[in-house]
Amino acid sequence: MGRKTKKSKADKPSMSKNIGDLWRQAQRAEEVKMAAYADFASDISEELLDEAVEEQVLPLQAPKPPPAPPDTAPVTTAILKDLLAGLQHTLQADVAQIRQDLRGLTGRMATLEQNTSLNAKHIAQLQQTVGELTQQEVKMEQRLSAAEDHRRSLNLKVRGITENTAGAELPILARRLLHALLPPKQAKAVEIKGLFRIPKPVKAQAGAPRDLIILFQRSKDKIEVLNAVRNHSSYSFESMALSFFTDLLRNTLT
Repeated sequence: MGRKTKKSKADKPSMSKNIGDLWRQAQRAEEVKMAAYADFASDISEELLDEAVEEQVLPLQAPKPPPAPPDTAPVTTAILKDLLAGLQHTLQADVAQIRQDLRGLTGRMATLEQNTSLNAKHIAQLQQTVGELTQQEVKMEQRLSAAEDHRRSLNLKVRGITENTAGAELPILARRLLHALLPPKQAKAVEIKGLFRIPKPVKAQAGAPRDLIILFQRSKDKIEVLNAVRNHSSYSFESMALSFFTDLLRNTLT
């Protein structure tokens, strides 16, 4: 049996030094691995990564690194492209719809403006027609007023003829009155257009008869009758005290 050689105390520091070197090399290998992962995440090319690892190779064999994660960049890019394409398609469809709506709105606005213009012209025509009709109405009122005034100029108002005289007897009574006021030939030539009674005057006495209106055909006949009674404030006829007035006002209740 051979003799065991005792290790000298001088070898112990050398062994501790080797263990420390191995530990530092292991840490350095781990740092290299982490740097490789970081470089991979930063999109450093595989070739540069290999060179960096080769430069940091240690005598101590490092554990094999795990397999590199799959390259997700192309997948992410494809997804983003799909999302962008879908978004672009949606935006294009929305823009096309907005343009279509704008065209429709523009058409409706044009139609509305055209209708407004036509309505404005129609309103102007209606206003012109209303103005013309108003002028015609004023002229018609003037003509009616003139005709009424002319008719009233032919009226003779007789106050005092009793109410018990029947309506059918009024023409006979008026004819007798004319013969009493005018010469026979002149009284016979007088033409009476109408006879009617009007409401009592406002200040008429209680029980007083309504006034009688004699409408002559000619104004000269009325004038002749008025001339005949001009000097009489009250004319007595068949036991009736009569008064004569010209009917020139629309309100005959005077």
